[in-house]
Amino acid sequence: MTGASPLDADGFFASGDIATIDGKGWLRVTDRAADAIKSGGEWMSSGELEAVAVGHPGVFEAALIALPGTQQRSRRLLVVLRRSSCEVSREELLDYLAQRLDRRWLPDDVAFVEHIPHTATGKVRKGQLREMFAAHPWPAEIAAPVV
Repeated sequence: MTGASPLDADGFFASGDIATIDGKGWLRVTDRAADAIKSGGEWMSSGELEAVAVGHPGVFEAALIALPGTQQRSRRLLVVLRRSSCEVSREELLDYLAQRLDRRWLPDDVAFVEHIPHTATGKVRKGQLREMFAAHPWPAEIAAPVV
């Protein structure tokens, strides 16, 4: 054992999680720092949007990833695994999300896949998804060069 502490100078353990503590002292872990997405200068939780997306009857699993965009805003891609018996379109899913979320949180596009990769513990491999969709063709209305 080396004697080095896993805590930083302020006594915190850098877990990579983003959390809040409310007035009663309750801790709520909202996301992983690596998975949080910047939108208009604010950070949004990918987990919250994914939970809303999975509420759609045609969605079995969803993963929101950030891809390079501007300094102020990443491009957001919602990767969706449909339920086997359902046909849900990009437009239908975006409309569903728009009825339930602030428009600033909406993904820029939706990609449907046959499989979402997971770790041995069941966590979505978002790094692998970012690699898979690095050259994603964006819809025409947002395909203008990023300035």
